[in-house]
Amino acid sequence: MDLFSQILDEDTKESKKTKPEVIVNYKYIKEHIVSFINNSKSNPFYNKNVVFTEKLRGSKYKEFQIIGNLGGWADDKELTIDTDYFIISDSIMNEIFANENSPLLQELNEKLNVYSIAEKKRIRNYKYKNLQIISEEAFLNHVMKRCDAINDTVTRKLINSL
Repeated sequence: MDLFSQILDEDTKESKKTKPEVIVNYKYIKEHIVSFINNSKSNPFYNKNVVFTEKLRGSKYKEFQIIGNLGGWADDKELTIDTDYFIISDSIMNEIFANENSPLLQELNEKLNVYSIAEKKRIRNYKYKNLQIISEEAFLNHVMKRCDAINDTVTRKLINSL
Protein backbone atom coordinates (compact mmCIF):
# COMPACT_ATOMS: atom_id res chain seq x y z
CA MET A 1 0.00 0.00 0.00
CA ASP A 2 1.44 3.36 -0.98
CA LEU A 3 1.20 6.62 0.90
CA PHE A 4 -1.45 8.07 -1.45
CA SER A 5 -3.93 5.21 -0.92
CA GLN A 6 -3.39 5.38 2.85
CA ILE A 7 -4.42 9.07 2.83
CA LEU A 8 -7.53 8.24 0.79
CA ASP A 9 -8.48 5.52 3.26
CA GLU A 10 -8.20 7.95 6.19
CA ASP A 11 -10.29 10.55 4.37
CA THR A 12 -13.10 8.07 3.71
CA LYS A 13 -13.00 6.92 7.32
CA GLU A 14 -13.38 10.51 8.51
CA SER A 15 -16.32 11.25 6.29
CA LYS A 16 -18.30 8.29 7.62
CA LYS A 17 -20.97 9.18 10.10
CA THR A 18 -20.68 8.09 13.68
CA LYS A 19 -23.55 7.06 15.90
CA PRO A 20 -25.41 9.87 17.63
CA GLU A 21 -23.84 10.60 20.99
CA VAL A 22 -27.11 11.63 22.60
CA ILE A 23 -30.74 11.24 21.69
CA VAL A 24 -32.67 14.29 22.78
CA ASN A 25 -36.22 13.52 23.84
CA TYR A 26 -38.50 14.49 26.71
CA LYS A 27 -36.73 12.09 29.09
CA TYR A 28 -33.30 13.55 28.22
CA ILE A 29 -34.54 17.10 28.86
CA LYS A 30 -36.23 16.04 32.11
CA GLU A 31 -32.94 14.50 33.32
CA HIS A 32 -31.15 17.80 32.60
CA ILE A 33 -33.80 19.71 34.56
CA VAL A 34 -33.54 17.38 37.55
CA SER A 35 -29.74 17.58 37.43
CA PHE A 36 -29.92 21.38 37.33
CA ILE A 37 -32.29 21.51 40.30
CA ASN A 38 -30.17 19.11 42.36
CA ASN A 39 -26.70 20.37 41.48
CA SER A 40 -26.95 24.05 40.66
CA LYS A 41 -24.93 26.68 42.44
CA SER A 42 -26.37 29.89 43.84
CA ASN A 43 -25.72 31.68 40.56
CA PRO A 44 -24.90 29.26 37.74
CA PHE A 45 -25.70 31.91 35.11
CA TYR A 46 -22.83 34.28 35.97
CA ASN A 47 -20.63 34.86 32.92
CA LYS A 48 -22.68 32.36 30.86
CA ASN A 49 -24.42 32.55 27.51
CA VAL A 50 -28.10 31.74 27.83
CA VAL A 51 -30.45 31.15 24.91
CA PHE A 52 -34.22 31.21 25.34
CA THR A 53 -36.79 29.63 23.07
CA GLU A 54 -39.81 31.59 21.91
CA LYS A 55 -43.24 31.53 23.63
CA LEU A 56 -42.00 32.64 27.04
CA ARG A 57 -44.46 33.45 29.84
CA GLY A 58 -44.19 37.19 29.55
CA SER A 59 -41.89 39.64 27.89
CA LYS A 60 -38.67 38.01 26.77
CA TYR A 61 -36.89 41.21 27.69
CA LYS A 62 -37.80 40.73 31.34
CA GLU A 63 -36.27 37.26 31.31
CA PHE A 64 -33.24 38.69 29.49
CA GLN A 65 -32.97 41.31 32.24
CA ILE A 66 -33.10 38.58 34.90
CA ILE A 67 -30.10 36.90 33.25
CA GLY A 68 -28.40 40.31 33.05
CA ASN A 69 -29.03 40.85 36.76
CA LEU A 70 -27.28 37.53 37.39
CA GLY A 71 -24.26 38.55 35.30
CA GLY A 72 -25.00 36.45 32.21
CA TRP A 73 -25.81 37.17 28.57
CA ALA A 74 -29.24 36.33 27.20
CA ASP A 75 -30.29 35.78 23.61
CA ASP A 76 -33.12 34.24 21.65
CA LYS A 77 -31.31 33.73 18.38
CA GLU A 78 -29.36 30.62 17.55
CA LEU A 79 -27.97 27.86 19.67
CA THR A 80 -24.19 27.91 19.16
CA ILE A 81 -21.21 26.09 20.59
CA ASP A 82 -20.76 29.04 22.96
CA THR A 83 -24.20 28.55 24.53
CA ASP A 84 -24.03 27.37 28.14
CA TYR A 85 -27.75 27.21 28.99
CA PHE A 86 -30.73 26.57 26.74
CA ILE A 87 -34.01 27.50 28.44
CA ILE A 88 -37.15 26.01 26.91
CA SER A 89 -40.43 27.83 27.53
CA ASP A 90 -43.12 25.99 29.46
CA SER A 91 -45.51 26.02 26.47
CA ILE A 92 -42.87 24.38 24.24
CA MET A 93 -42.11 21.86 27.01
CA ASN A 94 -45.80 20.91 26.91
CA GLU A 95 -45.59 20.53 23.11
CA ILE A 96 -42.52 18.30 23.49
CA PHE A 97 -44.31 16.19 26.08
CA ALA A 98 -47.28 15.77 23.72
CA ASN A 99 -45.24 15.23 20.53
CA GLU A 100 -41.95 13.31 20.52
CA ASN A 101 -41.44 14.49 16.90
CA SER A 102 -41.30 18.14 17.88
CA PRO A 103 -39.25 20.32 15.50
CA LEU A 104 -37.28 21.61 18.50
CA LEU A 105 -36.24 18.07 19.42
CA GLN A 106 -35.11 17.46 15.85
CA GLU A 107 -33.08 20.68 15.92
CA LEU A 108 -31.48 19.78 19.25
CA ASN A 109 -30.59 16.30 17.99
CA GLU A 110 -28.90 17.81 14.95
CA LYS A 111 -26.98 20.35 17.04
CA LEU A 112 -25.93 18.00 19.83
CA ASN A 113 -24.85 15.19 17.55
CA VAL A 114 -21.98 16.19 15.34
CA TYR A 115 -22.10 13.18 13.08
CA SER A 116 -18.87 13.10 11.13
CA ILE A 117 -15.41 12.71 12.59
CA ALA A 118 -14.21 15.51 10.31
CA GLU A 119 -16.76 17.89 11.86
CA LYS A 120 -15.66 16.91 15.35
CA LYS A 121 -12.07 17.76 14.43
CA ARG A 122 -13.19 21.09 12.98
CA ILE A 123 -14.94 22.02 16.21
CA ARG A 124 -12.00 21.45 18.54
CA ASN A 125 -13.61 22.75 21.71
CA TYR A 126 -16.82 20.80 21.37
CA LYS A 127 -19.02 22.47 23.97
CA TYR A 128 -22.46 21.12 23.13
CA LYS A 129 -21.70 18.25 25.50
CA ASN A 130 -21.66 20.81 28.34
CA LEU A 131 -24.91 22.47 27.29
CA GLN A 132 -27.48 22.59 30.08
CA ILE A 133 -31.08 22.30 28.90
CA ILE A 134 -33.65 23.48 31.43
CA SER A 135 -37.28 24.55 31.45
CA GLU A 136 -38.47 28.08 32.02
CA GLU A 137 -40.19 26.93 35.20
CA ALA A 138 -36.99 25.41 36.64
CA PHE A 139 -35.09 28.58 35.72
CA LEU A 140 -37.61 30.93 37.35
CA ASN A 141 -37.97 28.75 40.47
CA HIS A 142 -34.19 28.67 40.92
CA VAL A 143 -33.88 32.43 40.52
CA MET A 144 -36.79 33.02 42.92
CA LYS A 145 -35.10 30.84 45.58
CA ARG A 146 -31.90 32.80 45.04
CA CYS A 147 -33.80 36.09 45.38
CA ASP A 148 -35.26 34.93 48.69
CA ALA A 149 -31.85 33.77 49.95
CA ILE A 150 -30.05 37.05 49.21
CA ASN A 151 -33.05 39.40 49.42
CA ASP A 152 -32.86 40.50 45.76
CA THR A 153 -36.07 42.51 45.50
CA VAL A 154 -35.33 43.90 42.02
CA THR A 155 -35.08 40.51 40.33
CA ARG A 156 -37.98 39.14 42.40
CA LYS A 157 -40.14 42.01 41.12
CA LEU A 158 -39.20 41.09 37.51
CA ILE A 159 -40.19 37.46 38.08
CA ASN A 160 -43.47 38.43 39.72
CA SER A 161 -44.34 40.63 36.72
CA LEU A 162 -44.19 37.64 34.39
